[in-house]
Amino acid sequence: MLRFIGVLGICILTMSFMASHAEADPGSDAYRAGNYELARTEWEKNAYSDPFAAYNLGILYETGKGGAPDYKTAFKWYLEAANDARKDELKTLKRQAVFAMGRITITNRDADLISTTGSKLSTLAMKTGDPHALRLRGLLMEFQADHSIENNIRNADNPMRFAYGLLRVAADRGAPLAEEEAKRVFKKVNDKGRAKNNINLVRDELQRNGVGLRQTKPKHKSTPKAPKVTKTKKPSGKKAQNHIDDPDNRSDIQHPEIE
Repeated sequence: MLRFIGVLGICILTMSFMASHAEADPGSDAYRAGNYELARTEWEKNAYSDPFAAYNLGILYETGKGGAPDYKTAFKWYLEAANDARKDELKTLKRQAVFAMGRITITNRDADLISTTGSKLSTLAMKTGDPHALRLRGLLMEFQADHSIENNIRNADNPMRFAYGLLRVAADRGAPLAEEEAKRVFKKVNDKGRAKNNINLVRDELQRNGVGLRQTKPKHKSTPKAPKVTKTKKPSGKKAQNHIDDPDNRSDIQHPEIE
């Protein structure tokens, strides 16, 4: 069973029971007591064998709990967590760790982390069609293109076009911020026609991986209206159909918001 401890809009993930570990989690106990240095010490003991401990260390280093913030060390522990969270029951943890890697790379504008982060985000986005992973992958490609332009690297328009395709598909699949971000990226693109073609390239790749081409954007649930009755028409008698919830609109997962 997962426990989520909210920290500055980021999730601390711990386990109340792990098959290979004792039920007690001294690191979590110390964290809740505000003793962040002890929490760090406890989690460091198992960080290379326990992906939850590695993830929580990433949180401590990213937020500066128990010491100065260190995003590079935080990235190291998020990567460790993502690599070690292989079992199916750890999919949520792996997803959060990869998102954290994307958040750190983009917000700190660290080009040295692009390759490692891009590989993890690409796998998550293209294998699952997760709209938030697609969005983060698009933002990472935008950063890569911006970095190429700033450093006079050739073919900077290629990643910018791909960023547009990713963000458009992310918006179609339910990532609300991606639509405006796609518009911003499109303004930077030189070859508008090829940029639009990248939407189909992303969809084709998702289809090859067994992911549906399109997904309805999440809609607010509304109470079905009763059939109207007039003097000249009889009530239709039809029953309102229930809306099917978007499977990617999962309320149990916090998604990173990057400005």
